[in-house]
Parts: sequence; structure tokens; C-alpha cells
Amino acid sequence: KLKTLSLDEIGEVIQKSNFLVTPDTGLMHLAMALDKYIYTLFSYTHPVFVDPQNDKFISVYNQFDNGNFYQYQDISNERLQKKLELLVKRIR
Repeated sequence: KLKTLSLDEIGEVIQKSNFLVTPDTGLMHLAMALDKYIYTLFSYTHPVFVDPQNDKFISVYNQFDNGNFYQYQDISNERLQKKLELLVKRIR
């Protein structure tokens, strides 16, 4: 089991990192505040709530029906790979 980290310690780890891979969680929001590259999986919540117009933020989801803010997402391996390639391209 990993030790519990304080918010300051987590921020320090993210600050020293080049990018973060996370679902839509508090870690994602902290990485946004620290202006890091983020590869974020949206499996239920619509990214419209947090999807900034920022080249460092790569949101991964399939499609939400019009008007739905919450919808189960079965993200395809193809989409995961395509967005991962985009992350690598932007970091380079």
C-alpha cells in the first residue's frame, strides 16, 4: 500500500511530471491549475463542464447524446490509442 500524500505533496509530484493520466478527478483539476499535459478519461460525466480550450488538455470520450450531461461511455481502444498519440505529439 502506498502512503497517503498531502495535497502539497501531490502538487509537488505533478509539478515535477511532464503529464498526468487520470479520469475526471481532483487530480485532473490540480494538474490543470499547474498547467500540465493531461490525458483524461471521461467515462460518465460530459467533459463540457471542464473541457478547456487548451492544447495541454486531452479529453477522451466517445459521444454524448444531445442534452445528456451524464452518459455511460464505452471508450474504444481505437479512440484511446488515437488520443494517446495526440498527447505524445503535443508533448514533443
